[in-house]
Amino acid sequence: MYLNRPLWEKPNQKLGRNEDRDSTGASKCFHILSMTDLVPSGPTRVRSSLGWLAKAFAWTGNRSGYPLGYYPALDGVRGIMTLGVLAAHTRYLLLPGAVVYMEVFFVMSGYLITSLLLADYRKRGRIDFKKFYTRRFMRLYPALAMLCAALVAVAWFFSSEFRLRLIDAAVAFFYVSNYWRAYDQPGLWFMTHTWSLAVEEQFYLLWPVTFALLMRFFGATWRSLAILLIAAAGFAGWRIWLAAHGASVPRLYNGFDTRADSLLVGCALAVGLQLVDLARYPRVCTLLAWSLLPLAAFELWCGLTIRDSMRWYYYWMPLFGTIPGAIVLLALLQPKRTFMHALYELPVFVFCGRICYGLYLWHYPIFSLLRGEFRLRYYQVFLIGWPIAFGLAIGSYYLIERHFMRARPV
Repeated sequence: MYLNRPLWEKPNQKLGRNEDRDSTGASKCFHILSMTDLVPSGPTRVRSSLGWLAKAFAWTGNRSGYPLGYYPALDGVRGIMTLGVLAAHTRYLLLPGAVVYMEVFFVMSGYLITSLLLADYRKRGRIDFKKFYTRRFMRLYPALAMLCAALVAVAWFFSSEFRLRLIDAAVAFFYVSNYWRAYDQPGLWFMTHTWSLAVEEQFYLLWPVTFALLMRFFGATWRSLAILLIAAAGFAGWRIWLAAHGASVPRLYNGFDTRADSLLVGCALAVGLQLVDLARYPRVCTLLAWSLLPLAAFELWCGLTIRDSMRWYYYWMPLFGTIPGAIVLLALLQPKRTFMHALYELPVFVFCGRICYGLYLWHYPIFSLLRGEFRLRYYQVFLIGWPIAFGLAIGSYYLIERHFMRARPV
């Protein structure tokens, strides 16, 4: 959910990674542009119609920090979905179906993590587990540790429920909040939103080893793709079985095992794109490109109408988030562009996507504090809470996250 990636290769352009074929001989249909190519730094002028906005947000990066390169549209999608989640947490009735957007996040995470592992496997013939886990730790833990420390410090001085807040921080820090919520354990209040981070972290722990075994026995082949899709269908069937046999909605909502199908669809997408060169199918690319607008409208409709308390939703969940999310990802990766690409690449959305991890971390404790302790109404939470959340997220990104990202192993 918090990596990032690329623009399409331009003719005769040098790129950080330029392999034309994978280990199977399949032609690769996309290459990737680094952030230093996207937004010039230093005295170089920002050349875009909204350059003043990009310059105001002035981010910089280097090729080594983005081994897959950088797609601004993916950050734009991530930024829009994060804003949707913030709206739902400001007032549930504004966007009660924002849970659908988490499925899109999970598909993107599965795709991006698997693409990283595939790149490592092509280069070394094996997976460098130490490098992978070090990069994940340095990307995720510093900002989360700062939030947990802030929560404990504030609770120590101002809260009469220090023990419960300590549980709050510990459950989030050790990435078990999803099952803590699933089984309705006490103490989780300000960090309840970290359930999705726990799902992803559990995926990060389990998937590299599983992927290494898959590559060892089958390689990046159609058989591996079939295994991933069958596994995704199996987890979807498991969720349906749980729903049919009376599992609680929190259990269906929060479990890693009830969300794994979305992650595996993203994994399958990464393997599939090693086997199929989309650029060879211009009609498919055109169809994918023009699907972005109806899919955006459909996801907005889902956000406005679906409720996470609806039990039937867990029977048909892939139809609302997972499959549309996979199609959106394909549409953004193929070379055909439409006005929707330009929309997703607007600097304001891209910037929100860049800081979305810190924004997601900090917004919920702030909103909960304003609603619970100060009894503010939703419009007051918007006027006060949103600026605070954005300020802390920007500080988290520039003062904490970016420094640890630069220090990660190449």
